[in-house]
Amino acid sequence: MRASLRVISLSDFKQRHTELLKSMADDGEPLVVTVRGRGAFVVQLPEVYHRLMQGYAESQQLQMLREALEDERGELANVPGRPPYGP
Repeated sequence: MRASLRVISLSDFKQRHTELLKSMADDGEPLVVTVRGRGAFVVQLPEVYHRLMQGYAESQQLQMLREALEDERGELANVPGRPPYGP
């Protein structure tokens, strides 16, 4: 993937949507569509979207596991008679 995003106005997208969608299918690059000069939505291939969502879900699960591990370590540190280090 390229470092830069393709940005196009909504009016240009309406006029050239067939060409733009074919280009996007060839190179897999998302397309940012603007309305009045501000990003309004992103058009991307479904498989790219699903990969992004899968990666996001996995990162959320890892974060939950990290937090649970930290909580567990915190509870063990508060056990009376237990040294503040080690398992």
